[in-house]
Amino acid sequence: MNLFCRFRERERESVTKTISSFTLIELLIVVAIIGILAALIIVSLNTVLPKARDAQRLSDLHEIATGLAMYYTNNQAYPAPDGTTQMWSTHADWPNILSTQYIAHMPIDPLNVDLGNCQSVANCHIYSYCVYDNSQSFVVAANLENPANPPMNNNPNCSMGGPNYYWVSK
Repeated sequence: MNLFCRFRERERESVTKTISSFTLIELLIVVAIIGILAALIIVSLNTVLPKARDAQRLSDLHEIATGLAMYYTNNQAYPAPDGTTQMWSTHADWPNILSTQYIAHMPIDPLNVDLGNCQSVANCHIYSYCVYDNSQSFVVAANLENPANPPMNNNPNCSMGGPNYYWVSK
């Protein structure tokens, strides 16, 4: 019987030896690796999102310019909403610059933040529209977030833009 008990003990030992589990150190290493990967993803998102918004801004400006060109073809002048020569995307009449015949809807800046004095304020993000030369010329502009994009010189006929602005004109 003593032999049987020893056999049973050895059997139990072999069973407990085959059951494996993670040690605390292994778990801490896995958690640390996941934390490092999450930090890298968050950092990369902080650089990708402004670039994506800038790409949207450039696309929107060209879409507006195309709509304005179609308007000009039909009317031999660019629109001057409410008789004004300049308008911003935060203005209530911004959606009415062009009818849906020329553009499905007037785009607005992805952030659309008007801090006032947008010619010199860095975090002011609005679209600007200016018509001049008896409605024969226009400028649409946006302040970009990515300083890697070279800023363009301001149009002397329209005081708009910002420290890193981009504009399309005719």
